[in-house]
Amino acid sequence: MSNISSGIYMIKNNDNLIGRFVIEDFSLNPKRIVVNPPNNPPNPWVVQNNGDGTYNLKAGGASCAVIDQKLVAVLIDEMAPPDAKKWTITPAGENTFVVQKPSEDAVWDTCNAEPGMESQLKVVPQNGSPTQRFTFIPMRE
Repeated sequence: MSNISSGIYMIKNNDNLIGRFVIEDFSLNPKRIVVNPPNNPPNPWVVQNNGDGTYNLKAGGASCAVIDQKLVAVLIDEMAPPDAKKWTITPAGENTFVVQKPSEDAVWDTCNAEPGMESQLKVVPQNGSPTQRFTFIPMRE
């Protein structure tokens, strides 16, 4: 798969599910995107191909953006500038991809997080590490 089509996916790094933490507060504050244990239910991601080489990614219905170099799901779209919600998804090996901010050296990174430890993904300079490679697995709608 060289390009990601619009659709619903699970996103993994190695065998670890990426998504919103299973326990969240009830505020409208942005929610953390974390490495979840494989035995957690999958978090469906909505991937929207914008047709211009960028994508919008939604976890649990909320757009993903960067705040303080950390990946979050913004519950109220107006809380994040439109460009903050755009990403590029670039092939990085067999069935793996790098998710990057357009025109920036800033990519998703699990930073060797341990699943279930509430380890939030960071958005950091690209270094080619396996912690920066993700698999997009289509889910049935």
